[in-house]
Amino acid sequence: MAWDQSVPFTEEGTLLTYVYAPGTEGTPAGASYPRKPATWKENFTFKAALKLEDIVRGRSAARFLWSDKDGHKYEMFMTDMAGLVKSGAVIESGRCEATWTFTKKGQNYGIKVAK
Repeated sequence: MAWDQSVPFTEEGTLLTYVYAPGTEGTPAGASYPRKPATWKENFTFKAALKLEDIVRGRSAARFLWSDKDGHKYEMFMTDMAGLVKSGAVIESGRCEATWTFTKKGQNYGIKVAK
């Protein structure tokens, strides 16, 4: 079942992977600094061809960094990468076209393939 809460983004559309109390600013995907103001949106699904950019380290775990054609960045938890691979989605030359949604694990946000 998809996570159905609000999801934080930068004003430019990059996912904020961590939001500081009281939820007004956070850490953009793929960056440790600077903090950016949070723009909250209801969770949604989207179709996109994402490019695997790198593996990044956060406070508690390593995550996969993806980007779309507009330069928006998203991080993916390792368990969700396993779900992507098992889903049958095709990853070719580091690119994957799929329907995506957002998830939250602990205090961190990421993307996963939508079911």
